[in-house]
Amino acid sequence: MHLTAINLPELFVKLWRGVIRADNTHIRDCEHAFLVGPAWKEHGALVAGTRPYLPGSFGRVPRNPQLKINSGYKAWEYMLYLWALGPAVFRPYLPDRYWKNFCKLVKSVRIVQQRRILVADLIQAHKDLVEWEEDYENLYYQRDPARLHYVRPSIHSIVHTPMETYRFGPLNLVAQWTLENTIGGLVREIKQHSNPFANLSECTVRRAQLNALKAMMPGLVPKKPFPRASVVLPCGFVLLPAVDDHLHLLPPLEYNALKAHVVKITSPQLHVLEEDIFIQRWASLLLPTRQRARSHWKETERKSQNIRNSRNVKLAFNGEPRYGEVQYYFRYAIHGQAHTLAMVSLYTYPDLDLLRDSSNTLYACQYTGSAGLVVVDVGDIISVVAMPPLPIKPEEVQYSGYFYVAEKPFLETMQFTVDDDD
Repeated sequence: MHLTAINLPELFVKLWRGVIRADNTHIRDCEHAFLVGPAWKEHGALVAGTRPYLPGSFGRVPRNPQLKINSGYKAWEYMLYLWALGPAVFRPYLPDRYWKNFCKLVKSVRIVQQRRILVADLIQAHKDLVEWEEDYENLYYQRDPARLHYVRPSIHSIVHTPMETYRFGPLNLVAQWTLENTIGGLVREIKQHSNPFANLSECTVRRAQLNALKAMMPGLVPKKPFPRASVVLPCGFVLLPAVDDHLHLLPPLEYNALKAHVVKITSPQLHVLEEDIFIQRWASLLLPTRQRARSHWKETERKSQNIRNSRNVKLAFNGEPRYGEVQYYFRYAIHGQAHTLAMVSLYTYPDLDLLRDSSNTLYACQYTGSAGLVVVDVGDIISVVAMPPLPIKPEEVQYSGYFYVAEKPFLETMQFTVDDDD
């Protein structure tokens, strides 16, 4: 936990701010101090501006680092800041060689944070980290004794994570998140400040007894009921209201998307679509990851300034991972069997130049709107993702209007503690 959530993020942010510098070197003489003055202020506003695009299921969003980096910046904020948003929000400020070096680290960290990891991915992560460490030393340390403190123990430790993962299994399973959350909960239960340690012991014993009872008799824990009109689907999916109070006529583009889906899964001779199709729209879907995937239909009606976009999803489409914005969910009968479907506007394929230069960490694409409408089965939806606007350099007019993908770190690990994003 501390290696990727605190140690490495703090090191890089301090290096790029010029806080860490060689002996007897003024901050303006540090060639790696890119986030200073107006650039640091602009970067901080850029990070804070991603808040509306990060789903509620992402938890605490990164605050403006220019204002809050020295005021208790949380480990989870660093996780999203560096490993989810980092390749995009640092790109306008870092020279290409520094940015590419950082992206190679991001790629490897994302691999070792997964709950299920292929051996081939671990081998690739180890290779990338060895190359990254050598390039890091050439960029920052430069074999200069006055810069030896740039190579902190965390620089060496991260290189060992793929090998340790191979020996012990995914390292996030033994991370400190659960323990530290437990400690925080127990501290909040202390009421007798005159004798806090005895009080803490009693709270701990009581919690252990309750947990043992819940494990032996799961029926003691009441399940939170789903809202009225919800539909529980196979494999852990749940359709959630709001629901149309009247039938909705499919417009031509949406009709064609449904027709293409029906043709794909069955012969058109076996299922002929009516000229006019009326459906009942649903607003959101609860995924097995405990994320709530909302829809453009209802989410855009909410006027609160604190709304966080939760309608962009990662899905398996034609056997490959794609990203799209859900317009709404609906149910439709094919061969007399009800199918739960989603009307999705797909984003384009990623820009290959950015994807290659970023070591496959920056997936930048364009929103297609009604031109990219497709119908997918809700079982093909994998997770809820963030799609913030891509920050660009002044000369990069070709990337105007692009968005980039930010996925929640080690989602499978956190699914047991993530509640509904309300």
